[in-house]
Amino acid sequence: ERHLVHGGLLHALGAAMITTRRARSGLCSVAGAALVVLATAVGGPEALGAQAADSTATLGERSSRLGHTVGSAEAPIHVIEFTDLGCRECANFSEDTWPSLLSEYVETGAVRWQVIPYVSGLQPNGEEGARAVECAAEQDAFWPMQEMLYARQGDWFLKRRPQRQFGRYVEELGLDKEGFEACYRARDLNPRTERHNELALEAGVRATPTFLVNGRMVIGALPLSEFRKLLEAGGTP
Repeated sequence: ERHLVHGGLLHALGAAMITTRRARSGLCSVAGAALVVLATAVGGPEALGAQAADSTATLGERSSRLGHTVGSAEAPIHVIEFTDLGCRECANFSEDTWPSLLSEYVETGAVRWQVIPYVSGLQPNGEEGARAVECAAEQDAFWPMQEMLYARQGDWFLKRRPQRQFGRYVEELGLDKEGFEACYRARDLNPRTERHNELALEAGVRATPTFLVNGRMVIGALPLSEFRKLLEAGGTP
């Protein structure tokens, strides 16, 4: 499959967008206008070029304080993954691709991986999934809860009230169920998720999953072989 590098807002900011012919089936949601239209709306490439350094630095600073990270802080490659817990392709990536990337690149110190779970607004129970995973994170169980939610997505993402399913997952993971339920009931949207949503908007994310690989935008769940090539090239298309 060929990688197609597109222009647009983030290209003008120095972050090339990569997609594949698989993108249409490898994307869960696409929202908003084309990035090239956004680039024109804010003054064109020249205006964006003048803002590039500040915008990239601000995004990097904000993202470093958000999300959930695994891997060495000294890793030469930094991947930021924007995901929606209700997204089927995000679940496919988590189940089919992520385990190999974790063992081959993250655990060996080559890649630092940062997950930003946000609410795209286009996925069934995406907001509820985000609430569940952030409440689990308060008990240091973000990663096992994310894995559980993706593995059993079919059991909860179309439920009118998925709390019952979440409660079972909490019990299976050995978490404090009362603490989890209190967190879940306390608010409609976790403050961390609100900040994640703002960061996704700032980064120009329009689909899930979306990855920033050393600042380069990769749209869609690439096959494992293609993601390996990208990481071996240091994030360069």
